[in-house]
Amino acid sequence: ARFLDSKVGPKVQGKTVLELGSGCGTVGLAAACLGAARVVLSDGHAEALELARSNVKANQAAAAAVAGKAKGETGGATAAATAANGNNVAAALCLSGCKVGCTLADWNDPKGMKASCQPAGLKYDLVIGADLVYPGSDVAGLPAAIHSLLDPVDGHALLAYEPRGEEGAVTMAEFEKRCVGLLTIGQVPFSAIGTDFDRYRKEGGTAELQILKLTPVWTKGGASAATGGKGGGVQHRWVSIAEKLAALRRRVDGLEQRRS
Repeated sequence: ARFLDSKVGPKVQGKTVLELGSGCGTVGLAAACLGAARVVLSDGHAEALELARSNVKANQAAAAAVAGKAKGETGGATAAATAANGNNVAAALCLSGCKVGCTLADWNDPKGMKASCQPAGLKYDLVIGADLVYPGSDVAGLPAAIHSLLDPVDGHALLAYEPRGEEGAVTMAEFEKRCVGLLTIGQVPFSAIGTDFDRYRKEGGTAELQILKLTPVWTKGGASAATGGKGGGVQHRWVSIAEKLAALRRRVDGLEQRRS
């Protein structure tokens, strides 16, 4: 949520956003506050989804009250309301105008995902998720689900990931393996994350927290490279997260040596 706010903000405006494994819905609601046109919170656990629904209802009610007051004080001028009252009003105006929905969805059930998350073939500009890949998590159907949900033109996914020992590395390796032919994996460099988020990583005890950007692989004809698209398709080059981390550590070590 902090990363969306500090670095993605304007790019979310007017977009369709899906949060996978939403839990209480914090990240999806952040996207709504940043101006997304439509946000869907999805989770495979009914209890978590009920909490998300309650949070959506409470936050939208509060946002409507703040937005209504601001509009009343400024004669209904949204721009004036934002300028006069700051970011809180801007967020309230966005949230109160965003269509936010909650749905039960299991990424290992393709038909169920399509029925619950893609009414009328809906595709998403942005798919987001926090802590979906962790030791022992079932990621078998996750890459395929993300691929099927994304808009083929410029859709992508952002996942917050925290490495957790050998078991976590095994799960990530499985996720990477299943991404081949479906998604390219890139790590957002720390320089692009921003100092506020970097400080949060360190102060929160999650110094290894990473933001991964997943981009769908398509052939020229628009089909998935993994489903046998014909004709000279886009070639997928798989680079593991371990390789990226190793390169990053070498770069950091080099900088530290220069400083010393």
